Amino acid sequence: MQKQRKHIRIQSHDYSLPAMYFITSSVKDNRCIFGKVLEGKMILNAYGNVAAEQLYWLGKHYKFLRIPVFVIMPNHVHFIVDIHGNSNHTTIRPLPQLMSAYKSRVSSKIRNLGLKSFCWHRSYYDHMIRTEHSYMRIVQYIQNNPRTWNQDSMFPNN
Repeated sequence: MQKQRKHIRIQSHDYSLPAMYFITSSVKDNRCIFGKVLEGKMILNAYGNVAAEQLYWLGKHYKFLRIPVFVIMPNHVHFIVDIHGNSNHTTIRPLPQLMSAYKSRVSSKIRNLGLKSFCWHRSYYDHMIRTEHSYMRIVQYIQNNPRTWNQDSMFPNN
């Protein structure tokens, strides 16, 4: 009998409604492939540049969202997605579809660069941001992430 996967999304929540989310998505097996942290600064390699470029693409392609802050780390990405209403009646895609588009594009482009084994962790973490205080705390966490990399749970051997 196949083990049933745990649902990590709120089943009754409409992820296409205007809201802000803190997102973390990691590379399968926590492989450090996006670059490295040197002296508290993230230095992106070609694969890390792809991950960043596709976040910019997401914000340009889907007019109903913006990504006010992000960081690409060696083996994961953190960003805030702000899904807002739009005035031109474009269909707003729910967060799982947006993440699928992002992860698919990054995967395809990285594989085209030669890393055929690239794969994301199966899912991603999301947290709905409900207050200005929470938003500011998360922005600070994202911005400080490279400086605290060696204490991060995603740091190899932690």
